[in-house]
Amino acid sequence: MLMEPIKVLSSPDGSKHFIAVVKNASMTMRMVLADQYGWAYNQFDKCTPLPEGRYFSFIRNPLDRWVSGMVQDFGLENVELGDPHTYLKASSHTQPQHLYFEGVHPTLVRFDTFDKIWGYLDEPKNDFHFNEMPDVSSCRAMFAKLKAWGLANMAALREAYVIDFTLYEAQ
Repeated sequence: MLMEPIKVLSSPDGSKHFIAVVKNASMTMRMVLADQYGWAYNQFDKCTPLPEGRYFSFIRNPLDRWVSGMVQDFGLENVELGDPHTYLKASSHTQPQHLYFEGVHPTLVRFDTFDKIWGYLDEPKNDFHFNEMPDVSSCRAMFAKLKAWGLANMAALREAYVIDFTLYEAQ
């Protein structure tokens, strides 16, 4: 079950909707679509039906998203990683992406092909990027450690995020 409300950005005419998934450029898309292009930003709990229309979102490589989520959760602390099940799906930053799409079948764009989204949303390409993380150069060691741990525990990662890996690899 999703740990937070579903965040949806809706086009001015209400025909298109972007599902903002945590750690998948959600803040960048919110700032661009709402602040620059006039899209409405709403949050929906599981009991509230989503508006009609076409849905779009990003799907990110689950390992890369997990690494980014772990840095978001723990910062640059020297986390001693042990049992993989302790750290998988531990927070809103690392929960499975597919939970955001329950009841909706969005057109998914791979996060690593970011600029393709603008064509689907009928908006001009925008190069704005928002990142709350500290200076990326200071994060490299932690990113490398987490990525190595994730690769060493890929079986557990694939098991925990099987649907996300399937969605990502299908794009």
